[in-house]
Amino acid sequence: MRVYLLAPIAAIMFNSSAKADSFPFNPIPLPDYIAKNQDREIGRLKISVASATTTNTPELRIGGIVICSKTSCYRPNITTTSTSRITVNGTANLIVDSSISHSNIEKIFFENIKGGNVAGSISLSRPLNIEKGFYGGEIFVTLKPTGIGKNQFFGPSNATSNLLRENGRSIYYNPAFAATVNLDFGVNFKLPAGALSEPEIFNIQVNDTGDQFPSIDIYPYVTLKKQASISARRIERLTKKSTQPQVLTLPSPGTESESKKAEISPASVDKAISKTEYIKSSFFEELNVTVVRTPNVGVTAAGITTTCSAHLSHPTNMKIIKDAMASATSGIVHLPWCKELKPSVHIALINLTHPRIKYKIPYNVIRNPNTNYNHYELRRLSTVLPVGGVAINGFMWEGDEGTGPNQGGYPKGFLVSEGIELANNVPGGGFRVYADDTNDGNKLVMAHFANLAENPGFAEAYKSNFTYLYARTVVSSSTSVLKNGNVCSGDTTTSRWSAVGAGPGFMMLVSSTSDGETSASELCSLFTIFGANGALRLDGGPSAAMIVDNIHVNPLKGLYSFKYGTSRYIPYGLHFSW
Repeated sequence: MRVYLLAPIAAIMFNSSAKADSFPFNPIPLPDYIAKNQDREIGRLKISVASATTTNTPELRIGGIVICSKTSCYRPNITTTSTSRITVNGTANLIVDSSISHSNIEKIFFENIKGGNVAGSISLSRPLNIEKGFYGGEIFVTLKPTGIGKNQFFGPSNATSNLLRENGRSIYYNPAFAATVNLDFGVNFKLPAGALSEPEIFNIQVNDTGDQFPSIDIYPYVTLKKQASISARRIERLTKKSTQPQVLTLPSPGTESESKKAEISPASVDKAISKTEYIKSSFFEELNVTVVRTPNVGVTAAGITTTCSAHLSHPTNMKIIKDAMASATSGIVHLPWCKELKPSVHIALINLTHPRIKYKIPYNVIRNPNTNYNHYELRRLSTVLPVGGVAINGFMWEGDEGTGPNQGGYPKGFLVSEGIELANNVPGGGFRVYADDTNDGNKLVMAHFANLAENPGFAEAYKSNFTYLYARTVVSSSTSVLKNGNVCSGDTTTSRWSAVGAGPGFMMLVSSTSDGETSASELCSLFTIFGANGALRLDGGPSAAMIVDNIHVNPLKGLYSFKYGTSRYIPYGLHFSW
């Protein structure tokens, strides 16, 4: 994926005349944004304005607007013609909500129309680059008075831009005013006046990741001239009244007292920040009890383990995990122990000997009339998980990018679900009944059978006519993590990754945290600790995802989230429930 960096704030060009400049191109009309008609072939464009001052600001009457790139100009419809709002609560007045082809907008014009009092043009402090696949973008303009008396008009004093996030909240900040904003999950964000030199649009996404506090992604990531504050409330989780079992999430040992006092943070925590960034639950977690750390649990003198492997492999901790695996009513144990330890991952262990465990690879076929094999609908992992359980993304595919609904693709490698072949390692992905000798390269294959408690089968294969006799589920990858129980991968490619492995009576799922990065080589030791026979690296980057009892524990952040939302659309995942 291409990296999109927001350019430094440049000098503002302000045309203070009462009339807007002539347009470099004949404006093309833009349709209004309608959610049900939108796809990622077309972007969403929002334009908002606010008063630059509070001094006797009258009603602002806005006529036409034209926006231009280096090659085209566009004329959106105006949703409102008047505003006098300032940004003290992070809001501005929305005046345009349109659909637009993917463009690089550099300048905005306010037309002087009869009855209006806003005119002029201005270049954006950074161009708005809405590329294919991204949800959209927005422009924020501050307006200030020019002239006096009957000739008084209002013109743009600053124009900035940011990308739009499907599930984000846009916060409009003018350094002339302090701003206080209330967000989801009881989050409160306060910016003092003068925290930046120029106005800014912050897009904030707040997510429940199953921790004490929500995660908060404040984008763009910038250094503040004055400290801001962010407060969050601890998420109160009600005990589910259900006859269904639940995934057992184990708190990390070595961080509880011997008297079993839990580490509980205050109900609300307020912190100062000097930059905007991705903020995890751990940022807010504070102790209000005295903690006596259990000795000899793989911790350093500072009370923090050096690596995830060191933490997991300590005999005391291994006993805790094995006891949990045996006692969990669901047969599934979630280990969030390594979120803050390299390689920064979530781990789920599945007891395949548990009588209620079900292992499925759900998919939805879309018949392609132009080929002799099936197209598969791309869906978010969270939308196809049953009431409870755990799920992880699968391997790669060919086809649409997975940026939104109504997209499809062809799984790569070998894939079998409920005994049905979905992919047989043909070039371009998918399954071909009459495949020729061509193939998509060597794959490490993992197979499970009708009796999940049987040892899994592992093999290396490339021919499209390869089958694993009697296998009910088969997944594969072009990159191994572990082979033959003791041969670790030498692949050091670093990204967000998911991986799956198995051994006698168990399966193990691993997926990077929202801000974690790792490699197949680094993940290997996690699987060897538990005695896996083999492990595969699944898809990574924006595809890496894990769902635990309907909570997405590692949602996307930063630029990934502006393109894919909290999670990417994928053709299949590995699901474990009861």
